[in-house]
Amino acid sequence: MKILFVTPYLCYPEVPYAGGLTIFELMKGLSFRGHEVFLITGLRPGDRDHLGEVKPLCQILDAIEVPWTKNEIMRAVGRWMLNGLKDGLTFRRKAAFSVTRFSTEIPFDIIQVEHTELGECMKRPDGIPMVIDAHDILLKPSLREYKLAKGISKLIKYIKYKALERREISIYKRFDRVFTRSEFDREMLLSYDRELDVSILPPYVRIEYPSGNEIRRDTNSILFTGAMDRPVNIEAVRYFYKEIFPLIKKEIPDARFYVVGNKPPEEIKRIGEKDKDVIITNFVKDIKPYYLRASVFAAPLFVGGGIIVKILDAMAAGLPVVTTTVGNEGIEAIPDRDIVIADEPEDFANKAVILLRDESLWKRFSENGGAFARKKFAWDGIVENMVDEYKRLIA
Repeated sequence: MKILFVTPYLCYPEVPYAGGLTIFELMKGLSFRGHEVFLITGLRPGDRDHLGEVKPLCQILDAIEVPWTKNEIMRAVGRWMLNGLKDGLTFRRKAAFSVTRFSTEIPFDIIQVEHTELGECMKRPDGIPMVIDAHDILLKPSLREYKLAKGISKLIKYIKYKALERREISIYKRFDRVFTRSEFDREMLLSYDRELDVSILPPYVRIEYPSGNEIRRDTNSILFTGAMDRPVNIEAVRYFYKEIFPLIKKEIPDARFYVVGNKPPEEIKRIGEKDKDVIITNFVKDIKPYYLRASVFAAPLFVGGGIIVKILDAMAAGLPVVTTTVGNEGIEAIPDRDIVIADEPEDFANKAVILLRDESLWKRFSENGGAFARKKFAWDGIVENMVDEYKRLIA
């Protein structure tokens, strides 16, 4: 098959977006299976240095300069939820024009557009199935914010939510199929429009379960990972440090908290500067050693638009996870068997302390979580399933 991918940023092995790694691995898997992969991509600052890592897998038809930092991208996504992401309109129009142009020159079998926002300007060429990969369901955090708001803020949040609902669902209706990251997200979209054709493309889990000689756990070390210029991750670290970590320290005075992620803001850096038991890194080329050294992974997340991939990476590395109900949405691990769920600070701290102290319980969650991640998110089977999905659309 001839498959065209359209992405807002270059997808390569060390791309600082979990969704980007999933698409890189999908393109690689398709290429290794003999399919012809083509790419139209945005180029963010620094992306050009990685073109050589992508070229062996696909033919790059167009690379469109997008002079945005990742932080600007996230702010623009928020503005899109209000007014249609006018800030990125030039790039999206260029990408749509490029799709139209190359569709007249190359007989593509499938066109796959990455991220909801990028689909806003796309027009499906006659006779070519076009699918959209909804990495995050933007309606999910918007709905949650509306439900949590009070007073006049609740009315404002409701108006924004309904405007986003019309916009987001109208985008999906233009495509032959929508891919979400989980059954939870699939069912959510279908609750808005039962006529949507929605399937699942699970995320790529980057870390394999370690062998015995790889594991060198640091006693009483707690890990959080994620892009630290994303508001949801900043809030998670802030919340953990202020509300949960002090409760853990009362029970385990030598506990340490590691925050590993690209571009931490000054607010987060200052936490590490004033507290010797909080270690803040910047971008790390290889995150695997952090997963293998930590004792517990903490993910106090209360807003999410898709699967929280960092949680899957931790589970795959044999690292027990304490997270919230929201953190487990889409992953659907079984609480108290594969994963630990806590939605209140005291409960979160108590469960983390128990895991740090109880070696047999720690081992049980390490083994069960790793087995769950390996079974449910085995990548070879996921790529084969995508090939079948494409074939059904072409038939």
